[in-house]
Amino acid sequence: MEQNQLELKTNYDDEIDLFELAETLWKKKWFIVTITGIISVLALVYAFFIAEPVYEASAIIIPPNIEDIKSFNEGRGSIKGLTLYTPLDVYKEFLKTAKLKDIQEAFIKDVYLEKIVPKDQELDTIKLLERFLSNFSIKQHKVDELPNAYILSFKANNARLAQEILESYILYIGENSSTKLLLSNEMQITAVIENLDSSLNAAKDLFIEEQENQILRLEEALVIAKSIGLTKPAFVEGKGNLETAQYVDRNLLYMQGSLALEAQIKALKERTNIEAFAFSDEQILTKYQLVYLKNLTITEDAKEVLKLSGSIDIPQSTIAPKKKLILALAFIVGLMISVFIVLVQDAIIKRKKTKIQ
Repeated sequence: MEQNQLELKTNYDDEIDLFELAETLWKKKWFIVTITGIISVLALVYAFFIAEPVYEASAIIIPPNIEDIKSFNEGRGSIKGLTLYTPLDVYKEFLKTAKLKDIQEAFIKDVYLEKIVPKDQELDTIKLLERFLSNFSIKQHKVDELPNAYILSFKANNARLAQEILESYILYIGENSSTKLLLSNEMQITAVIENLDSSLNAAKDLFIEEQENQILRLEEALVIAKSIGLTKPAFVEGKGNLETAQYVDRNLLYMQGSLALEAQIKALKERTNIEAFAFSDEQILTKYQLVYLKNLTITEDAKEVLKLSGSIDIPQSTIAPKKKLILALAFIVGLMISVFIVLVQDAIIKRKKTKIQ
């Protein structure tokens, strides 16, 4: 029985406390309204008049078409070992270049400095790079919607500036990537030309050396043939004409006779087209390929490394500050602070009264 009465008294006390709390807050309602209003007004002033607006320009990029990368593949199709670039290959080169620190620093010096406000131009390169990277982002698009697509974005306090810098950066990286690919292709073709040239020259030099040695052997045989008075080819007894010729070529050149030897020596010394005798059929084809590569002129009318999916528009709305969110949070924070102050004051007053009693 006593326990039930204690529980009823406790519940009654709780109800009394809640009523007292409501009464205390109601008495201080204008204080609460004032504090909440002041904080809300301060937040409103910040959101609408102090905080700088932030705009974000975005662009979606995708790999280029096959016909847009022809300049990168000129000459490669005819060279063994040099594979053709695919649209995805040149596109990956753009993505890689866009993240290179030295390229970003070069962009800041060449383009970015001219577009930002004068006070920011006084910052050093490191701080400018940090600011640029904090405002620039590159992320992959939803794969199921646009495979291999990426979203590039840039934030600035001015809508047109955000659009201009993003557009300039994409163009800058695109030109840098295409120049690198063209230069790489040119260097690879040059290396192939040098290797083919070296290979053919080596074959030609070897043949000339062998020809000179052959002339020496024939001249020595001519001396022998003249000394024994042999003018016409001699035949080896017991061998046919073909066998005799082969035997003589291998062992006894003088047996060809002085007339044949003199004719051979004269023909070898007066030979003008060495390559016709020095090169195999495969080497002759290599020579034609070499001539083609040396006369190759790489055009630059199809050197795209990316394709824009849509245009880079000037952003029409800000992404920050989020004014509604700021005002809502300011109202809640103001209300919480004012209620907290009221409750603390009330607790202090009650404690003083308790001590006096």
